[in-house]
Amino acid sequence: MTHPYKAYIHDLASIIREKANKSISIESCSDFESGRALAYAEILSIMQNQADSFEIPRNKIGLDGFDPMCDFVNSEVNKKAK
Repeated sequence: MTHPYKAYIHDLASIIREKANKSISIESCSDFESGRALAYAEILSIMQNQADSFEIPRNKIGLDGFDPMCDFVNSEVNKKAK
């Protein structure tokens, strides 16, 4: 039997990642969308750090395979530099 919170955390991580990806995919990214992407990156980073602290495998809750600061923050910085 799986832990009852596992599906909740997995879905929450997926929704936040999707929203972060959507924020950085907008062509004419406003300062507001840039800030939103940075906020999502920070939230995902906190979730990963907490999972690590509680020894919860990231892959079990949808928090593996990406680095929020590299994937979202660097994408925003590169977009603004253009």
